[in-house]
Amino acid sequence: MDFTLWDLKEEFTVDEAACLWFEVDPYNRRGAPCDIQSKVKTIYNVLEEARRGGKIEQTTPTGPNAWMAMPFTPKLSRQGLKNYAGDKGLTPLFLFPEEREKIGAETSGPSLEGKDPSSKNEQVFKHSDDFRSVNLRGEQFTLTPQQAQAVEILHQAYLNDTPDLSQESILDRIGTTSTRLSDTFRSDQKIWKTLIAQGAKRGTFRLNI
Repeated sequence: MDFTLWDLKEEFTVDEAACLWFEVDPYNRRGAPCDIQSKVKTIYNVLEEARRGGKIEQTTPTGPNAWMAMPFTPKLSRQGLKNYAGDKGLTPLFLFPEEREKIGAETSGPSLEGKDPSSKNEQVFKHSDDFRSVNLRGEQFTLTPQQAQAVEILHQAYLNDTPDLSQESILDRIGTTSTRLSDTFRSDQKIWKTLIAQGAKRGTFRLNI
């Protein structure tokens, strides 16, 4: 796995950390073997329990606009994860680049030669750490704080293979008094129509990926 870009991050969601722990791309995991996916779920539960128990340092929004990020997705600091792994005698490669050198792990990125760029395995959705900037199939969007929260919530549900969420639960989590999720995207209907899709059941929504 290519860790080049991940090496630039200093904080990770629990889901990102769990995937990377077993060298699975958090945003392109569907091709991972079943046994690896099972291990990812196990370490996710372990890391989440450790986070809740205060055993791993987590970051919180700071600055004058920090209140706008509530509720926020908990993120674990790189150093906190390294300390936790080290205490357990573990050296996951995404946290310990020196271990990659020892085992000759590939860090220069996979070759695209011979690959079909339209392959389903190509990443179609990208986002900034705070989800204020997202890219879907090459189209760039800048979101308001509440729009970013809604998209992040739906993206997390997608990563958990439970993509459909009720409108009420999303509205409650982003802290709006509106009764319709579409009102959150009223300022730009293109964002709404491009990023958000109707779920399988009435009153549910999913990320359009």
